[in-house]
Amino acid sequence: MRSEINQTAKACLERAKGDWHSAARRMKRAVNADAKLKRLLLDPMIDAAIWQAIKLAGRNGRRQIMAGVNPDNTNGLDLMAAAERERHLLDFTLRNGLKLRDAKRPDVIEAADFYAVSASTQALRGRWLYAIGARLPDDEKAVGDVCTEEAACEMYDAAQRSQ
Repeated sequence: MRSEINQTAKACLERAKGDWHSAARRMKRAVNADAKLKRLLLDPMIDAAIWQAIKLAGRNGRRQIMAGVNPDNTNGLDLMAAAERERHLLDFTLRNGLKLRDAKRPDVIEAADFYAVSASTQALRGRWLYAIGARLPDDEKAVGDVCTEEAACEMYDAAQRSQ
């Protein structure tokens, strides 16, 4: 199934001689002309969009809860009473969909591990991208004009070592 989509994408990219924009236009025409290919392409996207909407709704709930305990927030939620804050913190939704109040130790540890790894990964990428940005002589040069793949790898390794 997915291989049919991949084959179509490769064929469009080859016909477009590597031009991604042209290949995308070609693939759009191919997908619109073939109902089966369209379903193969759209069904996983619809599933992903549904999960994304569910995750976003949960994330927005977490954001509101965390804003209530952040003394620096500017939306007035910091004025909640302490008891109200505690109730809201226990309503924090973990990534698996459970409210914190209903979670067991494995659920909490799994969520904590995710946030710790995610924060570490984001910090590493930030250090690496700052190093690349520092290599650029001006706002007009592209990274590929100034930086080789080898140099990018060296900066990534340096960013990892500086943790």
